[in-house]
Amino acid sequence: MQFTYTFPPLLMLGLSVQRDAVREDEGFDPATGHTTRHDNGAKRWVRGFMAKRWYVKLFNVIIGLGALVTAGLGMYSSIEGIMDAFQGGRNTAFSCKGPV
Repeated sequence: MQFTYTFPPLLMLGLSVQRDAVREDEGFDPATGHTTRHDNGAKRWVRGFMAKRWYVKLFNVIIGLGALVTAGLGMYSSIEGIMDAFQGGRNTAFSCKGPV
């Protein structure tokens, strides 16, 4: 679930924020091997998020967080189901008989 629904929108968000945060006078100079960058941190992230197509980036944030919530609820329900199955005491994780 994480590789299908969570990672792609979050990776796309990171790529687009990095790509849109680059200014015209920034970049890599292959002659000197020097990278020019004027700022770092949250200021750069906000500039990259709000630069172009912010609504697509917001959509990726919402989809990524929704996928994380769905994965968390799935883990919670499976743990509760396993606890209910082993509640009777007859079956343990070391028995050959299935808990259901």
